[in-house]
Amino acid sequence: MARLVHEAGDVPKNNAPEKTDSSLSLDQVTALLKSKDDTSRFVGLALVKSILDNQRPSNHRHPAIVSICWDAISPKFLDRLLQAGNKAGRTQNEAQDMIGLAVAIIDAFIGLLPPVTEDDEKLVDRTGALVSASLHSSPEVTNRILDILKRFSSNPRGAVKLLEAKELSSLVEIAPQEPSSLPALQFALVTAGMQVETQYIVQAQLDNLIPALIISFKDNDAVKLLDFLVEIYTRLPVNVLPPSPSWLKDLSNVLRHTLVIDQTSVNRTPATLILSRLLQMYPTTFPRHIFRASAPSISSQSTNPSLSLLLSLLLVNIRSSIPSHLELLSAPYYSNYSNARAAEYDILTAFVAYLMQSLDDDEGLLLPPDQLLKFRKDVAETMSLTIEFLRDRWDAESAGIDGSKNIKISEKGEEYSIKGKDYSKMATDSLTLATIRALAIWLREDDNESLRNEAAGIIDVLLGLYSPKGKAEPEQYLSGEESEGQHSHFGERLEFSSPVLIAFEGILCTSGGIEAFLAGNGWAILWGDLKSILTSNEDSLRGIEIVRVLLQVTEADVTGPSREEWMSIITTASGLPKSQSNADMELQVAVWQLSVELLSRAPAGMIKRHSDEAKKITRVAEEVLRNLTGEKRKDDIVDGLSEVIEGLEGLGLGCNLAIEN
Repeated sequence: MARLVHEAGDVPKNNAPEKTDSSLSLDQVTALLKSKDDTSRFVGLALVKSILDNQRPSNHRHPAIVSICWDAISPKFLDRLLQAGNKAGRTQNEAQDMIGLAVAIIDAFIGLLPPVTEDDEKLVDRTGALVSASLHSSPEVTNRILDILKRFSSNPRGAVKLLEAKELSSLVEIAPQEPSSLPALQFALVTAGMQVETQYIVQAQLDNLIPALIISFKDNDAVKLLDFLVEIYTRLPVNVLPPSPSWLKDLSNVLRHTLVIDQTSVNRTPATLILSRLLQMYPTTFPRHIFRASAPSISSQSTNPSLSLLLSLLLVNIRSSIPSHLELLSAPYYSNYSNARAAEYDILTAFVAYLMQSLDDDEGLLLPPDQLLKFRKDVAETMSLTIEFLRDRWDAESAGIDGSKNIKISEKGEEYSIKGKDYSKMATDSLTLATIRALAIWLREDDNESLRNEAAGIIDVLLGLYSPKGKAEPEQYLSGEESEGQHSHFGERLEFSSPVLIAFEGILCTSGGIEAFLAGNGWAILWGDLKSILTSNEDSLRGIEIVRVLLQVTEADVTGPSREEWMSIITTASGLPKSQSNADMELQVAVWQLSVELLSRAPAGMIKRHSDEAKKITRVAEEVLRNLTGEKRKDDIVDGLSEVIEGLEGLGLGCNLAIEN
C-alpha cells in the first residue's frame, strides 16, 4: 500500500486531470474515493490532493467542486490512515506515509472548504485520530497536525473533541520536543472554558494536564510550560480554575529553579507572571510552597540561600526597571512590559504579607536576622524609588493631559518627549496599582518614619487615584456631581481605594502625613465615600477602613480640635437605621466611635449644637446592645457599643438626658 501511495502521489502531468476535462476527472476521482477497495481509495486520495494543489485558485471560485470531493471521502478511511501507526505489520515509513497523506488531505480541505464547515462533524471528528497520529508521524507532519488541532480548537465543538480525545496524553508527551502542542491545548481549554456547558470538561482536564505537563517538562527548558500556564490563568474564568490543586508544590520547585538558578531574559517574564498569578489565586496555600520551602530549617543554623537570592534578584529587577517606566509609556509593547513589572511588585507584596504572618507562627523566621535587615534596607530603597516614580508620572500627566505641554526628561544624556495622552491611562495601568499595593503594605508594616515622610509627598497622588471603581473623581465628592462623560471613562478605572487606605495607615503616623492629608482635602474625599457606603449599604469593609483612617487623623495631636465641617458625621450617625448584618453593624459601631472621638475633641459650643444628635446615638446604641443575641453578640461589637455609650455618657450626653422623638 505504501508503494501505491508514492506512485499515486507522483502522477505524471500527462496523466493528471486536465482543466478542460475537469468534469470527467472529477467523476473518476469520486468513483475511486467511493470504492470499497482500499487501493482505489489510495489512488483517489492522491488524485484529490493533486487536483487541490494544481487547481487551488479555480477551486476558490468553484467551491462546489471542493464540496463534491470532500463528500466522496470516507471519514472512516481517513481514520484508518491516521491510525496506521497503531497497526502491527507495517513499517515506520509505511505508517508515516499513510498518516502524511491523510493529514495533507485534511489540511488541504480546511483551507478550501467554506469557514462554516470548520466545526462540522466530518472535520472535527477526526480530532481523536489526529491526536493519536501525532506520536507516529514525521516531525513535519506532526507540526501540521498540531496546526490543524489548534484551528479546530478555536471553535467550541473542536475544543471539546480535543479535550475528550482518548490519547490526549500524547500531546503532553511530545510537548517538550514539540512546543506547538501547547498552543493547541491552550486554545481548546480557553475556548471550552468560555462556554458554561463545557466548563466541567476543562476543570477535569486541568487537574490531569498540568501535573502531567510538569512531569513531562522535568529536566527540560520550562519556558513554554510557563507561557502556557500564564495564558491559562489569565484567560480562563476564575470559577473554572482548580480551587485547590495538588500540583502547586511541584510547580513551585520549577519556578524556584527558573528564577534562582536558571533565570534568563526569556524565562524570567513568564515565571514572574505565573508566580504572581498563583500567589493571588491561592493566597493561603501557595505562599508557603514558594517562600517557606526556600527558607532555612528551624533546627539548622545554616542558611539556605534560595529565598534570599530570589528576593534579591526580584528587588534588583524592580529597581533597575523603574527608570524605564516613563520612557516606555509610548512603546507599542508597553502593556506587556507593564504587566511583567506589576507582577514583580505583586510578588513582593505577597512576600511581605506572608512574612508578617510568619512572625506569629511556630515555624521560625523565613530569613535569618542579618538577611532580614538587608531585606528591609533593600525594600526601603526600592520603595523610595517607587515614590519618585509615582510622583513623576502624576506630575507629567497633570502637566500634559490637556496636550498643551510635552515633558522633556533626560536619562543618561538622552532626551525624549512624553505627551499627555500617554499618561491619561495612569488610573487604568496595572503597574500603578501594583506599585501602590506594595508601597501600602510596606508603609503600614515597617516603622520607617523617614520613608513615611517621603510618602507624605505623594498624598495628592493617592487621593487623586483613590476614587473607587465606577465612582466620581475625588474633587467631585466635594460637590456631589458626576458628569456623563466622566462616568463612561471611570468604567475602565482600576480599584485603588483599598491599597490607598492601607497606605494612609502608615503615612498618617507622621505629622507631615496628617498635614498633607488635610491640605489635600483628604477628609472630605473619604467622608464623601463613607457617606455613599452608608447610604447604599454596600462595601461595609471599605467603610470600616475609612473610619479607621479618619480616627487616626482625629486622634493625632497635630490635627487639633474637631472642625465644624467634620461634624456632619454626627448628624449622619444619629440617623443610621438599625443594621441587620454583622458587617453593617460593625460599620455602624465604627461610625459611632468616630462620632464620640470628634465630640470629645470639639469645643463646648460645638458639642452643645450637636447634643441632641449625640443623645440619640446613645439611646440607639443602648437599645442595640440590649437586643444583641446569638451570632450578632460578638465580642468586638459588644465592646464597641460599650465604648460608645461610656464615651457619650462621659461627655454628659447619656440617654437619660435624651429627648423623646
